[in-house]
Amino acid sequence: MVRREMLGIMGAGAAGFLALGGGSARANHERGKHDEHIEKIGKCAKACAESASHCLDALCKGEGNREAHAKALEAAAGCEEFCKLTAGLMACDNPLKKYAIAACGHACHDCAEACEKAGPDEVMKECVKKCRECAEMCHKLHADHGGEHHAAASH
Repeated sequence: MVRREMLGIMGAGAAGFLALGGGSARANHERGKHDEHIEKIGKCAKACAESASHCLDALCKGEGNREAHAKALEAAAGCEEFCKLTAGLMACDNPLKKYAIAACGHACHDCAEACEKAGPDEVMKECVKKCRECAEMCHKLHADHGGEHHAAASH
């Protein structure tokens, strides 16, 4: 199954989960609280999936800087996973979301850095843009919920 299809299934599953009432009293009470954040994280995950696929294609064709594409592929694939985990935990208002939000912010920061080095084409630029937006949002959410806010360069 293609990553984009998996992301679509995950997004549909989270939306269905919310539409059906979330499965717990806390989720019912908090429903919709993070919809905007979840949407932004989902867009980041999509951009990461596209970037990873793009880097894989470039590596298979022997195009561009192979080392930079390999590092961006690894970062984008991992970042996509962090984004999916974070969105899922936020959708059901799981108390562990605070850890995922912090980690997602750091993963997005690292992914943006790796993708920026891989090339200036539109796919990579979109990943850098979405990851930076997501990292900023996650760092702010983490700080707003009582977590320590570490500057992006301090990790």
